[in-house]
Amino acid sequence: MRIEQLERLIEQPNFQRTLLHGFSKSYSLGIGSDPEDPSEAVVYLHVEGEVRPEVPDEIEVAGKMVRVITKTGFRAPRPYAAHK
Repeated sequence: MRIEQLERLIEQPNFQRTLLHGFSKSYSLGIGSDPEDPSEAVVYLHVEGEVRPEVPDEIEVAGKMVRVITKTGFRAPRPYAAHK
């Protein structure tokens, strides 16, 4: 699957629900080239905390299997507090 195809699909709420299986902490989702096969697209999921959630290593997208690479240690951005 090409990255351009995956870009449109990754923003769909159903895609995120399927991928995250109820994970409720902060996360960041991205798309890139698979480091093992640069001709293929991959989903990068960076999750809050140090424990990897029950997320599949692959997800079916538009009839094709797409690899999911999950990393821990994500910290949600905090609003900038202006100095007074």
